[in-house]
Amino acid sequence: MPLGYQCQDCSYQGHKFRQGRCPACGSANVANRGDASDEKKRGPLSLILCIALWVYLAIEIGRRFIA
Repeated sequence: MPLGYQCQDCSYQGHKFRQGRCPACGSANVANRGDASDEKKRGPLSLILCIALWVYLAIEIGRRFIA
């Protein structure tokens, strides 16, 4: 099971570190391992939806000021 963060002082590993501090030793020297399983990859559908919503917003703002 991949873990997301690791303390650089005591080597504790976990998914979340509350307030950015290691729960084992209290150190703030925490590194992101970059392989957290709770992170979701965004596909091209998210980008298309985002662009469509921005275009819709721009059109609606333009209609309000033109009319």
